[in-house]
Amino acid sequence: MPPEQAAPLLCAGLEQSELRGGILGLGGVGHMGVKIAKAMGHHVTVISSSDKKREEALEHLSADEYLFVTPMVMHGRKSITGSFIGSTKETEEMLEFCKEKGLTSMIEVIKMDYINMAFKRLEKNDARNRFAVDVAGSKISS
Repeated sequence: MPPEQAAPLLCAGLEQSELRGGILGLGGVGHMGVKIAKAMGHHVTVISSSDKKREEALEHLSADEYLFVTPMVMHGRKSITGSFIGSTKETEEMLEFCKEKGLTSMIEVIKMDYINMAFKRLEKNDARNRFAVDVAGSKISS
């Protein structure tokens, strides 16, 4: 598995491996949660504050349902806590599961000189996919 594909899985794969319900947000981590949960046979509802992602969730990622809520509702009185850290064995199992099922991350590979623009895009909520930095292909002066 190419490193740029594995990197987002290390952020998303373990935390979503036992999901049986909803994915809050459809960004760099959320899209992998939908893919993994669906590959495991779960019924998945995507919960988002952006109705622009409805088509992507339902048609491209095969989510079962889409729930549009206002940002105020999403940041309301509820909280969910837990640990997203898995063992080396669990990480290896998750990477192998994704490989077997052909699950890949939706990424945008960028060079180091694009980092500042990437941060600006994140601030404007203009990043649809996870950024993967191509350090080896970037021109870095020492």
